[in-house]
Amino acid sequence: MPLSLDFFGAAPERRRKYLPLLVNECDLGEATKDAALERLWVRPTSKGLEVLHIPGHLRLWLGETPFAPGQTVAPGQSLHLREVDTGAFLGLLSVQRM
Repeated sequence: MPLSLDFFGAAPERRRKYLPLLVNECDLGEATKDAALERLWVRPTSKGLEVLHIPGHLRLWLGETPFAPGQTVAPGQSLHLREVDTGAFLGLLSVQRM
């Protein structure tokens, strides 16, 4: 299922990155050219966005729940990204169905 992704970064230089059509597995850092998302591997599935790998510098949250590799973000949901060392909020990754 094709998905679109919006990354809303907390820093001014990362305000908004848009991936209009995601149909294959990818490294979001490479796809968005954003180092904060480097090595965050995802794949679109029939149920939403499956997170394949979370790099050691990131923690992902779905609402108040920690998010782990192998879990899926349904269309209409968003992941909160935080830096491990400082706990700083890095941004929000929103998943939408095309």
